[in-house]
Formats: sequence, structure tokens, C-alpha cells
Amino acid sequence: KDVKYGDEIFLKKQKAILEIFQHIHQPELHTSSWEESKGFDIEQYLGHYTNAEAVKEFLRFYKHGMLPLEEIFSIQNEFHREEVIALFHLFYYAKDWDTFYKTMVWARFHVNEGMFVYALTVAVLHRHDMEGIVLPAPYEIYPFYFFNDVVIGKAQRYKMQGFYKMKKINDVYTAYIPSNYTGYYVHTGQNSALATSLKILGNSYYYYFHADIQSGWV
Repeated sequence: KDVKYGDEIFLKKQKAILEIFQHIHQPELHTSSWEESKGFDIEQYLGHYTNAEAVKEFLRFYKHGMLPLEEIFSIQNEFHREEVIALFHLFYYAKDWDTFYKTMVWARFHVNEGMFVYALTVAVLHRHDMEGIVLPAPYEIYPFYFFNDVVIGKAQRYKMQGFYKMKKINDVYTAYIPSNYTGYYVHTGQNSALATSLKILGNSYYYYFHADIQSGWV
């Protein structure tokens, strides 16, 4: 089977995509990207998109007021869907990587986090110049959706207590927090122990399958 190796440009794209998805609800950790975003003006970049009318449509949504930051985004919500399609068009119609990157960095700090993740995901899956780019799994972008409040609470306490008595390996504290995924743990079959992994993989497949079939947005 033929193997295609990524060149420097491809690796640059891959690195930027993975970094922009990190800590999606913690913009303060992306200080360099924030500085880059402040110098970008979409209206002055109209000529850098292949569909100026789609960009103008997005700007109408944005100026009117889109879903605020930190609010829950749902693709099933009619109003959310209209806005995320407009944002997708902004990514999809970028003429080149430079425009795409600047648009992506700007949107990271100016649109709703969930909407940003979904629109960018669909755009990467449908742009020809993004072929081969690997997207992070949903459980890597939103790990808190895959653990209950007990686990999250323990993790927060460990951090607040300065990881007291925790082992430090390669300058990283390591804490073991058992997670009860299915309630009272009972083996109902050979696959019971794999329940968490199997469901996470299944949900991830469905998530990206759903994003991949949005070809009607183009």
C-alpha cells in the first residue's frame, strides 16, 4: 500500500489544528494566538475568500449577535445551526492556508466555543487542502463530558491542595482517580470491563460521521 509522507507545510497545518483545539474553554492559555487575532479584520480580508457573499452573511450574523461565549451549543437548534453554517462558510471559503489560519485564530476568541469546534471540524473534513489532517477525538476536546461530578470534584481538590503527597514524574503530578462509569459495577458479560472504551469509540465515530455528511452546507 502506498504511503504518503507529510511535508513541512502539511505538518505546520496539523500542528496548528491540534493546538487550536486545546483547552477550548480556557482562552487565557492561548496568549500568542490572542495577540495574533487582534490584528485580523474580516471585512478588510473580503478579497481573500472565494465567496464574498458568504462572508458578508456571517458578518451580518456576527454584528446582530450570535450565540454568546460559554453558552451551550446544539446543532439541533435551528438558530444555532444557521449561525454555525455561516461560520463554516467563513472557514470553507478561505482562499489559502494563511487566510484560513487567521480566520481560525480570530474565531477561536470571538465565537461560541462549541460552535467554533463544530464549524472548524466540518470545514477541515471538507476542504481539499486539509486532506489527511487528523482531528482530535471528542473526548480529548471535551474530557469533562466523559466523567461524572465525583471524578471532576476530586481532580479539582487535588489541584487546590497543591497535589499534596502526589508523585511527580518528569515534572508532572500523577493522580489516580477511580471512575465508576455504569453505577454499581457489575459484570454482565465479557465486554463489561470495556464498556467505557467501546461507548466512547462509538460516540466518536458517530460524531465525525455526522460532521462528515454535512456536504449540503457547501
